[in-house]
Amino acid sequence: MDPAINKKIAEQKARIERDAKAARDRKDLDDEMTDKRLLKILQTRRDLLHAKKITEEVLKELHRIACNYSRGSGEYRIVDTIRAGELYGPNAADARKQMKKLMSQLEERLADKSKAIVRTAIYAHLEILRIHIFDDSNGKTSRLFLNLILLQNGFEPIVIDRTKRHEYEKNLSNATIVSGERQTAGIDTPDPEPLYTMLENIIQSGGAGTSKLTID
Repeated sequence: MDPAINKKIAEQKARIERDAKAARDRKDLDDEMTDKRLLKILQTRRDLLHAKKITEEVLKELHRIACNYSRGSGEYRIVDTIRAGELYGPNAADARKQMKKLMSQLEERLADKSKAIVRTAIYAHLEILRIHIFDDSNGKTSRLFLNLILLQNGFEPIVIDRTKRHEYEKNLSNATIVSGERQTAGIDTPDPEPLYTMLENIIQSGGAGTSKLTID
C-alpha cells in the first residue's frame, strides 16, 4: 500500500483514539462531579443519616435524590431490562423479591457490629447494581447507598476519583457479569474481590476527604 495512504490511516486511527480518550475523560469527570454533588445532598439529610433501619423506602428516596426528583423516580421498574437483545439483571418480579431479601440480609448484618461494616456496604452497592431494581440511575443510587451505610457507622464517605473510574468500572463489570475479556480467558464466574479490595483501600485512606459526620 502507498506509504502516504498508510500514514493517513495511522493519523486517522490516532485521532479516533484521542477523541475516544477525551470523551472517556469528560465522562469520568462528569461522573465524579455528580457523585460529589449527590453526596453533599445526602449529608444534609438528617432523616436518612439517622434512620434506625435501612429499608426499601430509604433506597427509593436515595433514587429520588439521584434523579433530582424527576417523574417516576423512587419507583421500581415494572418491565424487564433488555440490553443487546438479552435480559439484563433479574426480571422485574424477581428483582423485587431479591431486593426484599437483600434488605433483610443488610438489617441482620448491620445489627451485628462485629460484622465487617465496610464489606457489607460494598456488598450492598454491588447487589443493588446486580438486581438493577430501577429503570436507570442504579449506579448513582448504589453509591449513595454505600455512602449512607458508611456515614451511619462513622466512616468517611467515598467518591471515585476520575483517575480511578476506569479501574472501578472494570472491577465492577467483572464483579457482576462475565465480561468478554474473562470469557476469552475461560473464566465463567464473576470475581468481586478486586472491587472489594479497591473500595476498601479507598475507604481506609480517608474516603472523599470530607469532614467526618458523627451520628448522634
